[in-house]
Amino acid sequence: MVELDEILGHYLEQAARYKSELERAVSALAERAAQRLAAAGRRALGRADDRAAASLLERALTLARPLKSDVHVEVDLAQAVGSDPRRAARIADDAAERAAAAGDREGEALARVVSARFRLEYEDTVDELDALAREALPLLEQANDHAGLAHIWNAFSEAAKHRGHWGEHGQALERALHHARLAGWQTAQPFDLVKAYILGPEPADELLRTLDRLMPELSHPLRQLVRARLLAMLDRSDEAWPAALEASERLLELTGDDGGEAELGQAAAVAGDHETAARYLRVYCDRLERLHRLNNLSSYAPMLGRSLCALGRYDEAERLAEQGRDLGHDEDLLTQTLWRQVQARVLSQRGAHADAVRLAREAVEYTKRSDGLNLQGDALCDLAEVLDAAGRGDEAATTLEQALDRYERKRNLATARRVRARLAELQPA
Repeated sequence: MVELDEILGHYLEQAARYKSELERAVSALAERAAQRLAAAGRRALGRADDRAAASLLERALTLARPLKSDVHVEVDLAQAVGSDPRRAARIADDAAERAAAAGDREGEALARVVSARFRLEYEDTVDELDALAREALPLLEQANDHAGLAHIWNAFSEAAKHRGHWGEHGQALERALHHARLAGWQTAQPFDLVKAYILGPEPADELLRTLDRLMPELSHPLRQLVRARLLAMLDRSDEAWPAALEASERLLELTGDDGGEAELGQAAAVAGDHETAARYLRVYCDRLERLHRLNNLSSYAPMLGRSLCALGRYDEAERLAEQGRDLGHDEDLLTQTLWRQVQARVLSQRGAHADAVRLAREAVEYTKRSDGLNLQGDALCDLAEVLDAAGRGDEAATTLEQALDRYERKRNLATARRVRARLAELQPA
């Protein structure tokens, strides 16, 4: 009997050992599979295929979460679902909680920053975002965590953009791109980098050369859409438009719902085609509203309203100006400028000249906090129109000359051409 118990005990020990080895083997296999899925998900993110990226990263996390916390994959998943900022913020918040429970200070700090960046889409967290990023920066620098630092510098860029500091926005994106490359990422951020500088003081022709130098061989649709905006400024829309429309279709295939309407709308507006601009910007605003991305909507709604003013559709434009005013945060310089411009044009058309001039001047004052030459020029143009409608043609002409200076420095040749024509009307020979 004793011998039987010994034999049974021996086999039980062997079974336990085999079970433990099997569990280790299964865990190792799951970990390798999770790593491969995460790598594939990041490659999908790099080519802006967010749907594929989200699917791959979710599968990676399903395998990885029972084994260990991986904050980097979590924040990458948040990035992949960023078109739904509330969901992205929840993913980042959950990752921060898991990292905190595991004693991972760097991971928790990173996830908190990513959550605040996405919450900026629907609530005013710019000061919080800036503070969290500054707190996380030395932790991730000490850990030599380039992937995390790419997210931190991206957060700095978002805070700068929110404040209308487009040069600073672009510089932070350059740092993000630097760390992304050190992390081995394939990334579409060069597109974001050039888009940032589109809004700043850099001349359009220089930016076009920069874009082609950074990505000469890439056929990604975002490249053509960004080029379309630059070519529109350079008064070369006929050259840009066919390629941009084809790129829009390809981007829609990648994303499922985003055909680059924001880029197309802004390119059309620069070219003076406000009918086309309004059509594309309406599609984009509807999507922002559907996704509850109120921070972006607060800017794009009055942007659409400005094109509607150019078309004489002032009642529609006023509703969009009010939407921007009601949704916009006090620190969101672009929104605070745009809704005032549109409301000023509406009031001017109705004969309320004093209030129109006051609002238009407020918009110009807001732009002085920014380095955005096009934004400054647009606000000055709207002030000029309001002044002219109020019977103050000399002031209007002087203001238009200031606007022309901004457009010429930006090499926005298309808008500069139209401003010169308007100046000729205000200053007859």
